Amino acid sequence: MGHLGNTKELYRKLQEKLDSYPIGIVQSEYTDRFLKLLFRPHEAELVSRMPLQPQTASALEKKLKIPAKELQEQLDSMAFRGLIFSIDRNDKRYYLPLWSVPGFVEMTMMRVRDDIPQHEIAHLMKAMWDERRFTEEVFREDTQFGRALIDEAAAQDNAEILPYELATQAIREAKHVAVALCYCRHEQEHLGNHCQYPMEICLAMNVGAEFAIQQKLGRQIETSEALDILAQTSSLGLMHIGDNVRNHLGFICNCCKCCCGILRAYHDHGIFNVVVKTRFIMTVDEQSCVGCGRCAQKCQLNAIEVQSKDGKKVAVVNQELCVGCGSCYRFCGKKALHLEKRPEKIITPEMGLEKMIMMAIERGKLQDVMFDDVYSTSHKMMRWLLKPILSSKWVKRHLLQEKTRAKIRRSLVKKFANSEYHFALES
Repeated sequence: MGHLGNTKELYRKLQEKLDSYPIGIVQSEYTDRFLKLLFRPHEAELVSRMPLQPQTASALEKKLKIPAKELQEQLDSMAFRGLIFSIDRNDKRYYLPLWSVPGFVEMTMMRVRDDIPQHEIAHLMKAMWDERRFTEEVFREDTQFGRALIDEAAAQDNAEILPYELATQAIREAKHVAVALCYCRHEQEHLGNHCQYPMEICLAMNVGAEFAIQQKLGRQIETSEALDILAQTSSLGLMHIGDNVRNHLGFICNCCKCCCGILRAYHDHGIFNVVVKTRFIMTVDEQSCVGCGRCAQKCQLNAIEVQSKDGKKVAVVNQELCVGCGSCYRFCGKKALHLEKRPEKIITPEMGLEKMIMMAIERGKLQDVMFDDVYSTSHKMMRWLLKPILSSKWVKRHLLQEKTRAKIRRSLVKKFANSEYHFALES
């Protein structure tokens, strides 16, 4: 690799690389300090040179000019610290960079550790999330990394709810499950804010669970314990937010408005599209409602309030804000709440690769995903040439059409299904 003397340039390249992903990381004094606390100079250069496609240490050896054995030791160390992702397949270990959010930002707080200054990092993360520029970069456009999942209790009186929309079904279908510390509550604890809700309730699934278990970022659990955690968090009125894909979900978070970074963006910055809504919306039977306000108290989005109508107190749902998670449903003793189909169409990507491509198209970063070498002059030229084309409204609209998305999805499956990288379809 290059000369490590110019560390400022190394971190600039790292930030440039991380910002090229569908969810980037804006440059600021806080993110600069954050990256320097996590990445050593040689690691900053290493990550900035890694392609987005999974690679073995042997495959990366020529590109990075580091002997494979030495490189694997470095990559394994970084994976254990939650800086990059690794997965074992085909009797090999593959590595690829992690996004900032969701990614290495959360990994810093998913276990108690002394290899990084967690207290200082917690304060830096608060400063980062408090900056609107950082938060807007995470949640801009329509396709988000997370979607609201429906509480099973609310699905009991609606036969139209499909299995992929339920938090419990995602757990039942997962090949592996792990539970980890809620990074948001752990961060808040370092800030002196002790949450009333449990700490060890964030769930990783499938390849996400494999990584968490291997790197000791979470502990492996059975499906029954995962379902118990969902039941516990549902009984507390927490909101289930899962990976925004139909198949092979990587995570389910059980979120409170006092700590959750996603919900804090909603409450603190007024960014209302922080998660993708379900296909349903909560409605109130005003004849049955007695205006007790329990549903309003439990709504993590403050989308319900009690109002007076014709001399009677009733719960009123703000249909612009309600995401249809149904977490309020179980707290209505009068059975006055019901999920009904919302009029607009909600699109859920089939798999992680499709989600990444959709996000890249919407955010004008498809050229960055296609030509991702920030050190290459030819890649830089291709990004420059393609950016105005791929950022045009007409091209975006065409690429995001249902038929075009289906073609993209089929081409991804065809490319990876019979290749060495078939496991890319598992996320």
